Amino acid sequence: DYFVPARHGDVLEVRARLHHSPAAKLDLTYDIHRCEANDTSLTGAQPATGPRMATGHTTQAFVTPDGDLLLNQPTLMKTFFERWAGHLVDT
Repeated sequence: DYFVPARHGDVLEVRARLHHSPAAKLDLTYDIHRCEANDTSLTGAQPATGPRMATGHTTQAFVTPDGDLLLNQPTLMKTFFERWAGHLVDT
């Protein structure tokens, strides 16, 4: 969703959140803010204080090297989700 325009020279912060899913896919949401001139978020310590400019969502599917859709989550992602349990957003 679009809220306000970005202008040339703006410094933007894009926050991406990975949502837990048992399926063979990655669900991400995005939140884009403008960083203000005195914003400490440029150091990564705090979120940007400027206006929310846009939000978004993507779903990325896992496929085989031949391009066939995987039906089960790859072992790598199962291990990742187990390691980060409690830190991801539930879908």
